[in-house]
Amino acid sequence: MYQRSTLPGLLAGVTFVLGLLANVGSVQAVPLFGGSNLLSDDSAEILRNADGTTCGIAAGTCVVDVGDRLVGIANFRRVEQGAAFVNVGGGTAFNEFTAVFDIQVATKVGTAATGITYTFVPTSAANFLADTGVAVPATTMAAFFDDPAKDFNRGGTIAAGFASATNGALWWLAGQTVGTDFWFATTGVGISDDVSQLGNAPVGANRGFFNFGLHQIPGGIGPTLLTELCPDQLGVNRSVNFCGNGSLTGKDPASQFNSYDQAQVAVNTVPEPSALLLLGSGLAGLGFWRSRRKA
Repeated sequence: MYQRSTLPGLLAGVTFVLGLLANVGSVQAVPLFGGSNLLSDDSAEILRNADGTTCGIAAGTCVVDVGDRLVGIANFRRVEQGAAFVNVGGGTAFNEFTAVFDIQVATKVGTAATGITYTFVPTSAANFLADTGVAVPATTMAAFFDDPAKDFNRGGTIAAGFASATNGALWWLAGQTVGTDFWFATTGVGISDDVSQLGNAPVGANRGFFNFGLHQIPGGIGPTLLTELCPDQLGVNRSVNFCGNGSLTGKDPASQFNSYDQAQVAVNTVPEPSALLLLGSGLAGLGFWRSRRKA
């Protein structure tokens, strides 16, 4: 007959299995937790004008108007779940987790004196490819990558920045697929609509904020995401797969990008079948121990 002292060992085994379930990303290059994840990033953007010019290059204006595109790169340096977290990228055992985005200005409301609010929609797949070098389906606004190179660079040239963010395996695609998906940004009071003025602020200075709620688009090797509630511009909770918010900040003067951003993106992953099988095995073992105890 089993001894009572066997129970702690069995419980420890079940706890270990639960740990595997909680961090199914331990068998992935991108260390995602099973369930809710908060991804923290550093990003940078440039302004592509509707006339084909780029802010700061040749005669390209830097005023953000309807029809213009904000195109950028992002590097997620940390994955969190409650108090637990995993650092990724340089200096860690995990690959970089990067992204590129391409969003088009749909509306522009307000003034520098009161703050300007922009709403964004997807650009065309042709523009996304020309801007980022990534071929995507229609309605895509962001593409995520599992990047083993660990070479993300937003402090140099635009070309080097995009190359460093896209030289991995496509992980996820995100975009506006239903009418309730959203992406908007509001500049701070007294901040002009010239994107270069955002970048000229001291590094890290908050010059405004942005929020988005997007759906997953089929494509990539990353896990399927569950939905979660995300507040839109009116504070109405929308059901989305990607819920993000962040601040518009100053940048490194050496960078060719026009401005920097700091953001957090919440996603909810589906536990892998192998993790669920392990959990089932662990619980079955505990049930077997209890049945033997009764016998």
